[in-house]
Amino acid sequence: MAFRRPRCPGRCWLALLLLSGCMFHRLGRDLAQAREHAVLSGSVRTEHPGDLPILVLVYSGDTGRERLVDYFVMAGPGRYYFVVPAGTYRLAAFVDVNRDFTYEPGVDPSALLHAGEPLRVLGAATLDELDIEVRDASAGAHPLRLLRPPTARASPRAPSPTSASSAR
Repeated sequence: MAFRRPRCPGRCWLALLLLSGCMFHRLGRDLAQAREHAVLSGSVRTEHPGDLPILVLVYSGDTGRERLVDYFVMAGPGRYYFVVPAGTYRLAAFVDVNRDFTYEPGVDPSALLHAGEPLRVLGAATLDELDIEVRDASAGAHPLRLLRPPTARASPRAPSPTSASSAR
C-alpha cells in the first residue's frame, strides 16, 4: 500500500500565510511593550536567616508622597525580581516579624536600597545586583511610612473568633 501525501489546496497555504503574519504582528507589539519595561533584580540578606517572611517593595514618588508600585513576599532571604515601566523608583525591604504583611516601625527590621536614593530606570534595561541587607538592629532605623501592601482578606466562610465562642 503506497502512502499518499494529503494535498493542500491553495486556500490552505493562504490561510497559513495569513496566520503567520498575525503572529509576527503580535510579536512586534509584544516586543515594543517589552522595550517600555525594565527588570529590577537583586537579593535580600539578613543577619540571622530564618523563616520569617521578607517583603521587598518598589515605590515611587517624592519623599512624603510615596506610592507603592509593587511588592514581593519571600519566605526568607533570597532573590527577587520586578518588571516595572521605565521611571524612577526606590526599593526597600523589611522582615515581617508579626507575619501580618504590615510594616511596624520599631518592630520590623528594615533597609532601604542605597539609603533610599532613587533609581532611574530606562526601558529595556536590566538592573541586577540590587542587593539589600537587613540588619536586626535596623528595626525603626528607617521609617518606611507608606509600606502597607494589600493583605489577604479573611474567607467569608471562616467563622470569626467571636462567633465561634458565642456558638458554644
